[in-house]
Amino acid sequence: MLVYIASQYELGDKTANVERQIEVAHTLMDYGYAFYAPLLMHYLEMFRSRPTDEYMNVDLEFVERCDVLLRLEGRSVGADIEENYARELGIPVVYAIEDLRRLEGR
Repeated sequence: MLVYIASQYELGDKTANVERQIEVAHTLMDYGYAFYAPLLMHYLEMFRSRPTDEYMNVDLEFVERCDVLLRLEGRSVGADIEENYARELGIPVVYAIEDLRRLEGR
């Protein structure tokens, strides 16, 4: 199962937001899930800046390919867009890893 992690980036401390998503990614790996962590793009941005909409276009391509979207708590325009897009596509949205595991029947 491929899990897309949608979470806060712009508001607050960007590095802390990235670290939070990385911790969730490790937990997903511990449970045997594959994931896409879009905030890793933070490191691409460190080497060469790109417009935000280019990152969002890439992220939405990954949303299309995921089996489920895991939305972490926190205000985020980008995560709202990703969540709404997943819903439009009929992709399940969950708000905790426990919900993901229940969805899968684990």
